[in-house]
Amino acid sequence: MNLNRYTEKAQEAILGAQQAAERNGHPEVLPEHLFVTLAGQRDGIVPAVLGKMNVDAAGVGHDIQQVLDKLPRAHGGAQPGLSSRLRKVLTTAEQEAERLKDEYTSTEHLLVAIVAEG
Repeated sequence: MNLNRYTEKAQEAILGAQQAAERNGHPEVLPEHLFVTLAGQRDGIVPAVLGKMNVDAAGVGHDIQQVLDKLPRAHGGAQPGLSSRLRKVLTTAEQEAERLKDEYTSTEHLLVAIVAEG
């Protein structure tokens, strides 16, 4: 993963996901952390896309945050690493950007990859 090949909003989302995992004491950054961050981005494309699909981004983000709140917590100050599931999502997003001949991996690519991950 080369963050220089991600849009500013995508970089912010990945950083936000890492910070959310750390704040919650989670040992790994999961696709769910990334989705909650994407869904909550002000002026982001993901809430707009979800809205066009008649999906309440804030509501879904809240529901996923409740799932994250139930995950086990680790104590000891270690920075959370990327989970294998999230690494797969990032790889899929990068492949989607390449397939579409986009220069940068964007939040839209991340959303498609999260949805594909299931």
